[in-house]
Amino acid sequence: MRPNQNKRKVLVLGYLPPPYEGTAKLTELVVNSGLLKDEFDVSFLPYFKRKKTEGRGKLGPVGVVNNVFNIASLLWRLLTVHPDAVYMPVAQNRYGFFRDSIVILIGKMFGAKICAHFHGGDFRSFYDSLGGIYKLYVRRVLALVDRLILLGNRIVERFRGLVKDEQIRVLYNCVPYQVERAKAGRIHGKRFNVLFMGYLSKAKGALDLVKAAEIVLKEHNKDILFVMCGEPVEIERNIVFIEDPHRGYSRMMEIIEKNGISGYFKMPGPVSGEAKKEYFTNADLFVYPSYAEGCPVAVLEAMAYGLPVITTPVGALGEMLKEGQNCFFVEPGDYEGLSRLIMNCRSDRVRLEDMGRRNMELVRDRYNSQEFLRGLKNIFNEILSTDGV
Repeated sequence: MRPNQNKRKVLVLGYLPPPYEGTAKLTELVVNSGLLKDEFDVSFLPYFKRKKTEGRGKLGPVGVVNNVFNIASLLWRLLTVHPDAVYMPVAQNRYGFFRDSIVILIGKMFGAKICAHFHGGDFRSFYDSLGGIYKLYVRRVLALVDRLILLGNRIVERFRGLVKDEQIRVLYNCVPYQVERAKAGRIHGKRFNVLFMGYLSKAKGALDLVKAAEIVLKEHNKDILFVMCGEPVEIERNIVFIEDPHRGYSRMMEIIEKNGISGYFKMPGPVSGEAKKEYFTNADLFVYPSYAEGCPVAVLEAMAYGLPVITTPVGALGEMLKEGQNCFFVEPGDYEGLSRLIMNCRSDRVRLEDMGRRNMELVRDRYNSQEFLRGLKNIFNEILSTDGV
């Protein structure tokens, strides 16, 4: 190992939990990694961040002030620390990308290598929605990035023509902490527990799950509980390419109230720590019918707890998971198909146990934190090599 003073310096930018979303949890993993700290001099610049989820993607006075502080803090770090590389998440909305582009431009001005991590799954839809001048600006900024980390090979296709192939590296997400599998034979309770974790919005599929639950509760015996953990989202600014993305939470509650089915739902809000572990441990099935994803950590966490999964084949999920072995796929918005899958799962407990066991093994072998950190270490070494290629 190199002496401390000879280690190459990596400055990590981003947010830490809360909120307990995938990007924040993975940034926390990187910042606390002993594997990376053994190789590099890792420092962290925490962004000033929004207090409420409803401010996502919104440019307001608080956001402007926060980002002035963020840029000032970055300049100070660049002047005092002189990092060799900057590792940062990059947004896929107008305001967020413009903010991140300034960081990229300033970092390059100070001679730092830029490692940009795209945690979303559909940058192309954002790019296609832009005007001609902004498209040109996006391409110019992306050309300055030394390594662009994407979450799956399917997502790489969405960047064709925007960046050079040699800039791109694929790195799947991981479960950022060690988890324990619940004891075998979890599916034994009187109620079949269906678990969802994520923002309670249309974009994450929460509204479709409620619509599917309405059908299930009409057609099926009612020994079932839908547990939906997460923060309500009314205004969706990050995923606007789906039809009618707003008021997802309100419409969920309207369906539940209108049909008198509140007794079959539990909505504890955002959960973390032991409470989160308990919900995973007590669940029989994890459902995540999202409209747009990169590589959702919530699905990997559920798999690590030995849960069978129903999800959509969006982002990297279609290449990471096998239909019928690790999950059952449903198309985004197909809540009727989702209801049938839930009812089928309820009646085939043996298959669910087998699927849950395979999922736990898959996460353990391929999507664990050590694999992720080793991949990131290799990328840092690539851009910090003498020739920089």
